[in-house]
Amino acid sequence: MSFNNVPVLRLDTHILILYQMNLFRIPLLAVMLCVGWMARAQALGERNDFLRYVNDPRVDSIYHHLTPDERIAQLFWLMTENLHDPKSVQRVMSLVQTFQPGGLLYMRNTAADIVRFSAQASAVSRVPLIYSIDGETGAAMRVKGIRALPKAMTLGAIADERLLYRAGDEAARQLRGLGIHVNFAPVADVNVNAANPVIGIRSFGEDPHEVARRAVALMHGMQDGGVVAVAKHFPGHGDTDVDSHLALPVIGHTRARLDTVELVPFDAMIKNGVMGVMSAHLEVNALDTTRGLPASLSKPMLTDLLCHGMGFQGVVITDAMNMKGVKKAGQPGRVDALALAAGNDIVESTEDLGAAITSVKQAIDAGELTWCDIERKCRKALALKLWAGCGAPLPEPNDSLVTRINSGMDATLLPDLYRAALTVLPGAADTVALTPDSTEVLLLVMPGGKALADSIAAHRPAKRLNLVVGAKGEVIRQQLGRHAQVVICTGGFADARKVWNDAALAPLWRWLWQHNGVRVVVADSPYRLHQLKNIERAREVVLVYEAVPEAFQAAALYLSGQLTPVGRLPVTVSNLWRCGQGK
Repeated sequence: MSFNNVPVLRLDTHILILYQMNLFRIPLLAVMLCVGWMARAQALGERNDFLRYVNDPRVDSIYHHLTPDERIAQLFWLMTENLHDPKSVQRVMSLVQTFQPGGLLYMRNTAADIVRFSAQASAVSRVPLIYSIDGETGAAMRVKGIRALPKAMTLGAIADERLLYRAGDEAARQLRGLGIHVNFAPVADVNVNAANPVIGIRSFGEDPHEVARRAVALMHGMQDGGVVAVAKHFPGHGDTDVDSHLALPVIGHTRARLDTVELVPFDAMIKNGVMGVMSAHLEVNALDTTRGLPASLSKPMLTDLLCHGMGFQGVVITDAMNMKGVKKAGQPGRVDALALAAGNDIVESTEDLGAAITSVKQAIDAGELTWCDIERKCRKALALKLWAGCGAPLPEPNDSLVTRINSGMDATLLPDLYRAALTVLPGAADTVALTPDSTEVLLLVMPGGKALADSIAAHRPAKRLNLVVGAKGEVIRQQLGRHAQVVICTGGFADARKVWNDAALAPLWRWLWQHNGVRVVVADSPYRLHQLKNIERAREVVLVYEAVPEAFQAAALYLSGQLTPVGRLPVTVSNLWRCGQGK
């Protein structure tokens, strides 16, 4: 079957002109979807407007030229890994050519490999593919060489929603530059468990309403930038002590608790037009009493709660079906059919596409699904492609691709984000004021802290003393003098913790806590503060969240009096330092 034979009476004039001019060396169906991108661009500011295409004549034409098996296959997005491996490439290419799936999910690869593979896959797919990625920090999370945006926990310290919108828009710009249409972000999980092994700093924080505000702002930036945003991981992965990649977490909270914490960000994002929601591999007893059944396979959670109860009409997408949190629920293929029957529209990363298509047809025969369900889901999937501009020409996969993407970033964005995130936490203990004998800043530099110290020293005179494991605390104390400021520069956290808790340095710490007002700059997760013994006795802790140049620069500006701190702590880390606190 060739889509070059789509009846012309179903096409509008613009499609016929483009086809006759042969502007793009792609099938006619791809041209049809390109025209959808042009139409969508005229309504860029509208929220969640892809559903208007569900009954569009172009979707009709596509849908009616698909076989029943191909209509099912459109509901599956395949995972691609190791694109430098010819066997891995051939395996996915064979699946695309044989079954005609709806799209691909890219894991860790180079930019050139991703674009090159997209072109190869497009050449054997009769329907333009939709390309997706986990881009929580922009393209950098999966694409080598791209400049990363701050992690969600860093963004959680920022109150200015305009900055968060800019971050979302930049993520969209990067992904569009790679030909990617869907971003599995933002994370809408409320991380109320500091020991959470899989979410943690991927979350905006522990206050559900603050998480909601930031998730919505980031989502608007992405979708206004032309990329589908996907809220994850429904109904909330923020209070688990098990990684769903490895096993099935169980959530035991009441429905009332879920309504006031976990579901709040999802509700806000739905009301603001998020196009996609990812279903999680979590057992949630208050929403479905079936033991061992994850949310991703639960009709009460997806159809009854998410779609009917919360009014979500966008695309429901499973988390990866190769994760152990779902694998025990059934064999590959069968679990995919169960996922569609539960209310998912798209199944991500099936382990056996052929078996999945067969299992879906068996589920239809058994009355678990209907062909009407398949048509509704398929039309929704095609409408999403039309909105996203699938089939548009891809960028050239050359060596300058990463450079072009990086050079297109607004030069002020990362400095603005890290300066807005910088959070100053006051210490608990009073110190004895000393009359300084030097205006220099004394930098106590821990392993890995050199770059931070360099940034501080560039803004004012500074003396340095390096702290290493085994150093004699009393000897170092005698070298301190009476400096106006003492700043401890932490670097790689594992090494800093070893030095900080080294018994040989105990005399130094005792003297510092008692006699000098000490500032400690921490370039890591706030959850790690408790690992630095007695850190609350510092005069203040300057939290910059990440060990990157822009964060170090923000610390240097603050310590030299050139930056007023406005960041707020996104999570509670002790009785002294609680969520929302900041100087």
